[in-house]
Amino acid sequence: MVRLVVDRLRWSWWLFFGFAVLARFPASASAGAEPRGVLSLQDALAAAADRAPSLRGFRAELEVRDAEALQASLPPNPDVELEQENFAGTGNARAWNEAETTLGVSMPLELGAKRERRVELAQLDRRLTEWDHREARRAVRLATADAFVRTLAAQERLARARESAELERALLATVERGVRAGAAAVVEAKRAALAVSRADTEVDRLGQELAAARLALAASWGASEPTFEAVRGDLARLEAPPAIDELLAKVEAWPAVSRFGDEGARARAVLALEEARAAPGLRLGVGVRHLAADDDVAMVASVGVPLPLFDRNQGAIEAARRSSMVSADRADAARIESAAAVRALHHEASAAFARVDRLRGSLLPEAEGVYREAREAYQRGLFRLTDVLETQRSLFELRLELIDELERHQRAAVALELAFQEGESR
Repeated sequence: MVRLVVDRLRWSWWLFFGFAVLARFPASASAGAEPRGVLSLQDALAAAADRAPSLRGFRAELEVRDAEALQASLPPNPDVELEQENFAGTGNARAWNEAETTLGVSMPLELGAKRERRVELAQLDRRLTEWDHREARRAVRLATADAFVRTLAAQERLARARESAELERALLATVERGVRAGAAAVVEAKRAALAVSRADTEVDRLGQELAAARLALAASWGASEPTFEAVRGDLARLEAPPAIDELLAKVEAWPAVSRFGDEGARARAVLALEEARAAPGLRLGVGVRHLAADDDVAMVASVGVPLPLFDRNQGAIEAARRSSMVSADRADAARIESAAAVRALHHEASAAFARVDRLRGSLLPEAEGVYREAREAYQRGLFRLTDVLETQRSLFELRLELIDELERHQRAAVALELAFQEGESR
């Protein structure tokens, strides 16, 4: 009966331990499924936030910082000492008759608020880890959004290339009918067939570019192969970027910049801790002494104070002071680099906005009109086939140029939007 109870207790323990282990690692057990179907930008961002390899270790790192804060808050341990005097000597001290035995406890007493300084430093280390997490999350969001826009643009290029290939085939069919009717030369049919072949080659090339873009997007959430079908978005959406002064006013909220407030506080906390360590602490002791000669008992008390003759922690204090100056310089550098990044993105978005407006407003409508007129003139025998092919190629290139400029605009605009969203979220 006793063995049965023991066995049941043992199995209960192992079940409890197993559930505790599963509960201890929820991130790996509850990772989201691979995204499938047609993805929006928000779907891609959610998948990256849930599955990105670069974000997985921050939970454990925060737990490390919590453990360090706990350790910093603990007081030093007391010492227990047993001391034997006046024995195994000569004369009266030859035996144990004159022996004195002391049992005491001593306790280090930290002065200068050393423990409070350690705790403050550990808490600031945790906050800096949180800033690192936010910056890493911001980088993942930006990389994912950039890969998403690239994939969306690659889909559009491939669609336009397929449309162009269909136009080439339709033109080839028209030329072949003219050859059969005696209205066109055989060489024109060969030229039209060559144009179809070139269009098919372009479709294959852009298909490979799309496959590469899909792989890059899937890699942003740690997948080796894409499981989604396509991405969905409005690449043609065009909005003028906000004023540059309005964006620069928000740069201080970026994690890469605002973290330096806590980093400066940490440098000051390190300096305060090193200055506190320069102040000597005390060691207080109390004990009981047994006097064997008279069989008496007496109390013993002691106070110990280090003499700061050589080591006054001056080197660590100076190093902490210099580190504080370095932190201020790094904050200024981060501010300048972030402002430069905002200016570059704003310039890219604005320039692409202007180019798209020009392409849509005049160049593309004119190219489409020229192509229609050339096609109609060729059917009436007024234009050569080479002229039609040239106008069709020019139209296709302008459509690809429009997609390129829309991609540049969207990549810059989305980067600005997401960067400031992450900076403003607390």
